[in-house]
Order: sequence, then C-alpha cells, then structure tokens
Amino acid sequence: MTIDEQIIRAKELIAKREEIDQQLAELFAGMAPAKKGVRCKTCGELGHIAKTCPTKIAAVGSASEPAR
Repeated sequence: MTIDEQIIRAKELIAKREEIDQQLAELFAGMAPAKKGVRCKTCGELGHIAKTCPTKIAAVGSASEPAR
C-alpha cells in the first residue's frame, strides 16, 4: 500500500468515526450526566455527609472521654 493509499484510507476511517460519533451524540443527547457522590461539608471527602463524618465522630468521641 502506497503512502497515498494510506492517506485515503485514513481519511475514510476518520469520516466513518465522525459519522459514528454524531450518531452516538444524537442517541445519548437526552440522557442526564451521571451524578457525583455526596461530599462531606466537614472534611470534604466523598461518600458521607457531615452528620456521619468519621473525622467529626472521632473528634467528638475523644473529647467526651474523661481525663485520666
């Protein structure tokens, strides 16, 4: 295959890819984006809220222990 034939084939494949991309965009245009997880306002980590924050619970738990 000559370089000119390779260039032509590449252009054909690019055109096919652009057509498929357009079809996929039309197919999924109405779908909502995936939701992100919940984020804690106390520590900023994903997966829990401030009320259940392990950092906050640990801090409160150690503060309530009596001094020895």
